[in-house]
Amino acid sequence: MMPYEIEYPKNNFLHFVKEMCKKNNCLFILDEIRSGFRIAVGGAQQYFNIDADLITYGKAMGNGYEISALGGKRKYMDLIHEVGFTFTFYRKPEAIAASIVTINEIKNSKNPNHLKILGSKLMQGILTASKKNNIPLIPIGFPETPFICFKVASLREQEKYLDIFCNKLLKYGILVSPNHHWFLSYALEENDIDYTIESINKVLKEMKSECF
Repeated sequence: MMPYEIEYPKNNFLHFVKEMCKKNNCLFILDEIRSGFRIAVGGAQQYFNIDADLITYGKAMGNGYEISALGGKRKYMDLIHEVGFTFTFYRKPEAIAASIVTINEIKNSKNPNHLKILGSKLMQGILTASKKNNIPLIPIGFPETPFICFKVASLREQEKYLDIFCNKLLKYGILVSPNHHWFLSYALEENDIDYTIESINKVLKEMKSECF
């Protein structure tokens, strides 16, 4: 399972699931493709103070290069020697090299903290813009992987407004997904966030006259 989809897991949900797995003799496996290296260097395990039996990571560990990894407790990882498997980018040296450099850079640069600062500013800017334009829009999720929600009557309406919002941002050179949370980059700076907030203000002003 992913440790979270968009919003925070509540009431120690992950610890509850882990305990359920233990009681039913199942492995507790975390998919950290999205959360790994973003909300903490140690991913959701570090952030929520929980240890999984197995963990998966994806191309974020290689700064976009085609790479993935499986990690976990030694007693399970040792069983890999008994399993036959193959994959598309087997032994791709440049991806492995990129991953080593990327992980070291993340550890040395305090990348998650930078993303949290930028993401918090973005989320506050979205909230301010929504109030200014009287649009039923709120930011949700983690600052490092934020998203938005239109507080409207139906899911169909919400999806429609999300599509309109994201499409309108394209003309300002901002690409965000209407389908799942957004990913901030360590390469972004505060002026990039300022520009994004300014663009969101313009988009919401347009939507106010066209949709609400």
